[in-house]
Amino acid sequence: MNNNTSVENLTKELRELKTTVQELTRQVQQLQLKSEADKVPGIFEIGDRVIILSRGLIGKVGDKGIVTSVGKRVRVKVQGQHTNRAHKNLKHDQ
Repeated sequence: MNNNTSVENLTKELRELKTTVQELTRQVQQLQLKSEADKVPGIFEIGDRVIILSRGLIGKVGDKGIVTSVGKRVRVKVQGQHTNRAHKNLKHDQ
């Protein structure tokens, strides 16, 4: 009888943990949606997806890339190559 009660207690705890994990997962997803929606134009972070608004040796107008570094200029990886652009020459990809 002792084993049955301990197994029942463990299954009960597992169910509670499962609901807790599901709730935390839902909260994290909501936070991620809010952070993606609150992108400020001209302010970039590493990993942001951007659209190039100027032409150059690497990347043409409308090409999409990922920000790899931010400083006075923004370093973007486009088509497997890196290029630098001014903040005003990039916009966030929706």
